[in-house]
Amino acid sequence: MAISSWKKILYCLAIILSAIYLIWRIGWTIPWEQRFWVLLYAIVLWVCEVISNLTAYITIIFRMLPPKKKCRWTSIMFWTLGKCRTSMF
Repeated sequence: MAISSWKKILYCLAIILSAIYLIWRIGWTIPWEQRFWVLLYAIVLWVCEVISNLTAYITIIFRMLPPKKKCRWTSIMFWTLGKCRTSMF
């Protein structure tokens, strides 16, 4: 199942806009002049946002990859590893 070019454009736009958001978030909303603990909590929150965005990026990138050939079952019901990649999406 191939992803349409329209979805690819939307995925790329989502990545670009979330990267712009993270740059804006660290540059203009972090209270740099506040107390240490306030600054620490703001930076921890930003790091959590970065991690969640990276997870979304990985999901989007794997959805954009073309599917490879399907795996076959062996007689003992193990997947043949290293010869194929299946998509969970």
